[in-house]
Amino acid sequence: MKLPEDLRRQAARLLAERHGPHLRSGERFWVDGVLEKDGVEVELALGDPEGRDRTEVTVRVRIPEGATDLQAALDLAFDAGDAYLGQWLEEGRPHVPIDFQPATFEGKAVEVRLLRRRPALEEEADRLLAEADGATGGGSAEPGEGTEP
Repeated sequence: MKLPEDLRRQAARLLAERHGPHLRSGERFWVDGVLEKDGVEVELALGDPEGRDRTEVTVRVRIPEGATDLQAALDLAFDAGDAYLGQWLEEGRPHVPIDFQPATFEGKAVEVRLLRRRPALEEEADRLLAEADGATGGGSAEPGEGTEP
């Protein structure tokens, strides 16, 4: 289940308040996430609305079998994401991508990913590839492949 819209908006507002001094002109935050019975995944993103530049900090928190505290896992994911995002901003936005790696935050196990993207360029590349594929009669890609949910 996706995070409720009101929670995503509230979290983005809190990030803007907390990290406002580090924002460049026109930048804003987006928050997304998924709640599942075995864990949560929260994505905190910072970028410009035109999609030229976007940095995403994604945190996964697994819920042990038999545990039922989804809210604690969600809070941990938000707090860890906020801390990693804050550190990245304070360090001057280093260009260091991190694929999902195990980490410990507040004594709890999490997985963290830091990804720098260029959504507008990615969309243009996808469009050009689709045009080229159509012109050559290709079509080996699975339906929905290469698109974001």
